[in-house]
Amino acid sequence: MPVEPLTLVRDALDRHDWGAARSLALQAPCEEPAPDAARLGLLADACWWLGQLEGCIQARERACRLHGDLG
Repeated sequence: MPVEPLTLVRDALDRHDWGAARSLALQAPCEEPAPDAARLGLLADACWWLGQLEGCIQARERACRLHGDLG
C-alpha cells in the first residue's frame, strides 16, 4: 500500500528531520483545498524549526486562507 505524501511529511517532523519535512511538503501533490491547507501547515512547522520565519509565515497565511475558504 502506498504511503500518503502528507504522512511522509508528518513522519519527518516526528523524527525532527526538519529539512526532509520541508522538502517533502514542497513536493507533496495536493490538488484539493483541505489537504493543501494541511500540507501548508506542515510546511510552516518545518520552516519554523529551520529558522525560516518568512517561509513559515507565508505558508501559515496561505493555510489560513484555504481554511477560511473551506468554511
